[in-house]
Amino acid sequence: MRRQEQYRLLLGGLGFPAVVSAAIWFLSPVVLPAWVDAVLAAMLVIPLAGQIYRLVFEPLGNASILVLLIAAVGTHLVLMGVALLAFGPEGARGAALFSGRVSIAGVAFTGQQIGVLAFSIVVLVAMHVFFGRSYLGMVLRATAVNRLGAKLVGIPTEVSGTTAFCISGVVASVCGVLIASMTTIFYDTGFIIALKGFVVAVLGGLVSYPLAMVSALFLGLIEAATSFHWSQFKDAITYALILPALLLRSFTAHQEHEE
Repeated sequence: MRRQEQYRLLLGGLGFPAVVSAAIWFLSPVVLPAWVDAVLAAMLVIPLAGQIYRLVFEPLGNASILVLLIAAVGTHLVLMGVALLAFGPEGARGAALFSGRVSIAGVAFTGQQIGVLAFSIVVLVAMHVFFGRSYLGMVLRATAVNRLGAKLVGIPTEVSGTTAFCISGVVASVCGVLIASMTTIFYDTGFIIALKGFVVAVLGGLVSYPLAMVSALFLGLIEAATSFHWSQFKDAITYALILPALLLRSFTAHQEHEE
């Protein structure tokens, strides 16, 4: 019965993305509006995010953090290979969702850049309210802190995992659509962005959304400055910023042992 349930979830979860993929393939010769492309991308990514959790991480619910990390890296490599097979090694750019240009204090901003900044602020506020005020947000926080304890008090940890992955799918799909017109997207672009996001998360201390946003702006300024003066060392300097942050946290963080 368990195996039949897994097959049912697999077919049900992948059926909708398969239909969307077929629609995208048939509509590929047609030039669609940018917002239609954005909606199709979200419809494809969000269900797959939940299925990735169900197929890969839910069976490893009692595994250690190291095992989950290895599983995440392996899943990423598989998805990157699928992307290479589906899209090829050539890069592509998407159409901008927001047009126009605004000059503020002598600095020009495109409509797409303003849209990215506005979306970042909306997500910042929404996540702060969601995790701080809503019941589901507190459930996710409890599951993240102590999975066993959350299960003992009746919290469905499996639903929490699926919800967390679906939320990440929403944010990732919208972010991908927004930056697709600002930089060339390759099959492995997500890996580079994820690494820089990890650097930002460490600089922000993994405790505050506003602090993470400030860290992201700081990292962007550092990357822009190094691109102008030392372009050949841009990535090395960007990733090296994680070392002093980890060193500082090792002296200031308090060790907590979980039973």
